[in-house]
Amino acid sequence: MVLRAPFAERGWRDPLAQLSPLRRFGGNPIYGYAGMEVTVWDFTRSRLDCVNLFSDGAISSDYLLVNQPRPEQLGERADAA
Repeated sequence: MVLRAPFAERGWRDPLAQLSPLRRFGGNPIYGYAGMEVTVWDFTRSRLDCVNLFSDGAISSDYLLVNQPRPEQLGERADAA
């Protein structure tokens, strides 16, 4: 399960911070909670290079979802390949 920190929201706190992380992925803690692995994902802390596939078929190297390209900025769509 992934809990996403609200982007650029001041005062937000990790709700599982009282637990010790099992490990980290991309700079984000992964906790053991109620028999599950739960990652608290903070876009401002992440240290990953990635390519994102959006539900409309757009592919973008912009990491932050707020930077998703507008339709007029898109090149070839994934379903057109």
